[in-house]
Amino acid sequence: MSFLNVMEKMVIEIGIIAPLIMWNIWCTRNKLVFEGTQSVTTSNVASIFSQLHISHRAFGSLSSPSSTQTPREVCWQHGDNDTLVRNVEGSALTNPGQAGYGGIVRNFDEKFMFGFYGSVGLSNILHAEIQALLT
Repeated sequence: MSFLNVMEKMVIEIGIIAPLIMWNIWCTRNKLVFEGTQSVTTSNVASIFSQLHISHRAFGSLSSPSSTQTPREVCWQHGDNDTLVRNVEGSALTNPGQAGYGGIVRNFDEKFMFGFYGSVGLSNILHAEIQALLT
């Protein structure tokens, strides 16, 4: 496959390639900041193509999102008058890596009640997510 064909295919599948590029830039930045490791551009490009290939194998050929999906509004769902709603998130710099979690609690009319956060130290993303739920 020629370079132009690859580029054309990437443009068609911009829905998946843009997040892969941003993710690789973020990982490269973190390696430089936290480990002092400078990355070679060709290895970043190879990583993006590898991730794109894995995406194709997992999900099949992805066409432009606008041609296959109808956008839908996603919004916060409130509960009954006596309900509190908790939104949580866990994250790790690498997997495994330094991990943490946080969240907020709101009442039925979306009023902020309180927030929380914490560190789980060297762990994985799943552990951070579970710790957020248990807090």
